[in-house]
Amino acid sequence: MMEVDTAQLEKITEREADYLVALYETSINRCSVSLSSLAKQLNVKSPTAIEMLKKLESKGLVKYLGRKGVKLTKKGVVSAEKIIRRHRLIETLLVEKLGLDVDTACCETKKFDSYVSFRVVELINYVLGNPVCCPHGKPIPPLRRGNK
Repeated sequence: MMEVDTAQLEKITEREADYLVALYETSINRCSVSLSSLAKQLNVKSPTAIEMLKKLESKGLVKYLGRKGVKLTKKGVVSAEKIIRRHRLIETLLVEKLGLDVDTACCETKKFDSYVSFRVVELINYVLGNPVCCPHGKPIPPLRRGNK
């Protein structure tokens, strides 16, 4: 099982996390994602996307394939799943325990989820009773055992 150093994961910037999540969600049913579709999804120009992809590639999170697009490495998949897990668990907490509506919870979560440690995320998971879906009905990726 691929391990991701949680300390390294917490050094991923919010913008890098946006790219990882976009790649993860877009590549679920395909091997790679085209640069143009990724740039469009993230509302950036292709040169900006290329610059970020090179940065993520240097961290071992993506493989940039030139004209063939880009794909997440195993390490990138695990990192994206942890980022998505954190967001969806916090969002679920805001809906179930604080009574926020789903859209408000999602917007509020985006404002601070990158500041919440993965240790706290697992406490949230425990308090919520290990939910499998977020309030939007999307699956919450399971915790990969063996990770810090």
